[in-house]
Amino acid sequence: MVKQVGTDEQGRTQLMLAARYQSKETVKALLTYDARRRGELFLTDKDGRTALFYAAERGDKDIVWMLLSSLTGTGVFCQRGALLDVRDNEGHLAEDWAQINGHEEIRRILSAERLRIEYFE
Repeated sequence: MVKQVGTDEQGRTQLMLAARYQSKETVKALLTYDARRRGELFLTDKDGRTALFYAAERGDKDIVWMLLSSLTGTGVFCQRGALLDVRDNEGHLAEDWAQINGHEEIRRILSAERLRIEYFE
């Protein structure tokens, strides 16, 4: 049986809201509280955005790394690469939202991680 994840009226999960409001403690707790929460990383809101989009938009390097490091980064089933490749309803990647909001360091981190995964796959 799959556990349902609660959302607000915009389809945002607790993890998305914690990333949006830069609550590192809450993000960490949600990621370690329940292994099924890791599936929540791939859930999207009504705009097609994941928790990673919110962390990138806010420029929070710690939360970006918490989200990415909770997933496998190499191998045939590279979840990290899949998360980095998610596009929102407008076709933007999380790294695009970082750039749009002036967080060039976050954009570079996300871009470099995606390229690293592509190179080693």
